[in-house]
Amino acid sequence: MPLLPQFSFSHEVSAATAKQDRLHVTIGDWTITGTTEGIDALRDRMGAPPQYARNGDAEAIMTIWGQLFKRPQQHGTSRPAVGVRSRTLQIGDTLFYPPVFKGHWSLKNYVSTSSVSSSTLSRLKLYLNPTRYVRNQSPITMPDTAPDSSWPEPRLFVREHAPSVNGEVVLNNNDNWVPNTLRWAAFTNPIRWRRHLRAYLNAVVAIFESELQRASLVDGQTAVWHRSHQNINLHESETYWEFSSDNPTALVANIKPLLDSFTARHREATVYRQDCDPSISHNALSLSAEINPGRFIRIYAKTNRRVRVEVIHKFGGVRGYAIAGGHTTDQWSHLPQMLECLAENAAELVNRMFAHFRNQRSLASSHIPSYQFLLELCHHSRDLPTATTIATLLVHNGSIAAGGAGERMQRALQRLSGAGVLEYGPQTRVYTVTAPRRNALRMLQENGNFPLLTCRIRTRANPPMNGL
Repeated sequence: MPLLPQFSFSHEVSAATAKQDRLHVTIGDWTITGTTEGIDALRDRMGAPPQYARNGDAEAIMTIWGQLFKRPQQHGTSRPAVGVRSRTLQIGDTLFYPPVFKGHWSLKNYVSTSSVSSSTLSRLKLYLNPTRYVRNQSPITMPDTAPDSSWPEPRLFVREHAPSVNGEVVLNNNDNWVPNTLRWAAFTNPIRWRRHLRAYLNAVVAIFESELQRASLVDGQTAVWHRSHQNINLHESETYWEFSSDNPTALVANIKPLLDSFTARHREATVYRQDCDPSISHNALSLSAEINPGRFIRIYAKTNRRVRVEVIHKFGGVRGYAIAGGHTTDQWSHLPQMLECLAENAAELVNRMFAHFRNQRSLASSHIPSYQFLLELCHHSRDLPTATTIATLLVHNGSIAAGGAGERMQRALQRLSGAGVLEYGPQTRVYTVTAPRRNALRMLQENGNFPLLTCRIRTRANPPMNGL
């Protein structure tokens, strides 16, 4: 079973190997019938236990209260949506981990001044994450790929995994990534991935209905529920492919000017913190670009050994992406089919982008990141004022004229030229950066002084440089 392919613009992706990350969906409908008091009681029992009820026998307590949602809020006649629990819940000495999805449960207005029973519709608006769900399943027993074979019981309540596996460290401290091992590759092959998707959605619906059933039976509550009909509205989806890289943060930095040339629409390059491992000194860029209304590409270093390329589809509104057949359906089982259709579209877009990149220039020609380029300027200049002057001239002018430089500057330029950082043009009589550092200079020019890079230059731990 192959592991992650090495990143290359010559690589072609396919819908079969695509995976899904965040899915924003609305799932409905469930009808709840009862008096205002009865529906309020059911809604209250769907939430986690109040503080006063969190001591004692956990099993007995959780037959009364819920494990999916936070404590419901009530403001006069307003009944806000009930949020999915996002923190570990402690009942006595027992820990209840949060579910592997986010979102909320909403009910249409049902508050009445009379005691007459009435009905209200309820829906789940969720942020599902198939990758995080799969990451928290057990790959020890490899499930059969036959369509009619049994499937392992899904794990929906889990603690986050450690941020590293076999030396691979996630850079944004999330556990929505699959380890790059033979067993995990087999566990997430295209056939099993499709079954994981179906198992995940079915498990979410099943646990919600199980909680509804439990809450409707507590203390003889008068509110009852039934599933009115199935419908699903896909608001947003993320389809991705991953590639291995020895230096993914530098790789993404080099891709930025190529992505800028791929589309004239809105583009962003943001830096996200890497507080999960202090040994990682690279700045991690997340590149995103709008390709056409409702369709975006995002490229970023997911770990210290892999790059993720995502295609995001957003639906609804005048700027939403239009998918064949629409982004709504009256059968929950149709969602995986919609995702497969989006994967085909995403694969076509990524392959077209890679073809464009191949026609622009070779990726290997400019691979040195900006932080390393600045450190080289400091090291070979031998004093900070000279290094600052050289960096400033390069950022503002792109080159440095040899004739007007003072003696100290001339010696620094000669050392930088000898070290391969700069190159001298005899005909133009100017110093310019060498090919491997051109994109590093472009990054500094586009981002000004780039404080997140320059703050990594340390001088106080070094011996004094004046006079060298």
